[in-house]
Amino acid sequence: MRAILVLTVVVLLMVLGGWLTFAKNGNQASVTLETQKIEHDTERAIDRSKEVLRNVEHRSPVLPNQPAGAVIE
Repeated sequence: MRAILVLTVVVLLMVLGGWLTFAKNGNQASVTLETQKIEHDTERAIDRSKEVLRNVEHRSPVLPNQPAGAVIE
């Protein structure tokens, strides 16, 4: 039951994100997985993540006599 719920949520999110589309044409129905949109969105997410990490790295304080990346307790 849990697996069906998870699958339903994933499909719903893909439809809302525009990654999965459904079409009906007469007696035929089709499901399209928009791979170009998925690639574009994931590249954009990776770029934004890199930007966020760079911003966090520049904002983190470094105390005197402490090497960069040292854990401060």
